[in-house]
Amino acid sequence: MEIITGLVGVLSANKKSSLVLILGIVLFIVNLWEFFTYDQNITQIVIHALTLIVPYYYLHNAYRNIRS
Repeated sequence: MEIITGLVGVLSANKKSSLVLILGIVLFIVNLWEFFTYDQNITQIVIHALTLIVPYYYLHNAYRNIRS
């Protein structure tokens, strides 16, 4: 899902499409849900915290692209 969303984002970057922002929100929510549903040992917390960086970065840049 992340790869398809990234490809849509790259293809729609010059168009300032709101679809990219919506996909970014969906990606972030899905990864945030996974962060809270897995077992809570320190290794999984660190791994899921690191995997939240990419969807956040995608969402942040999609928002900045629409605002500009």
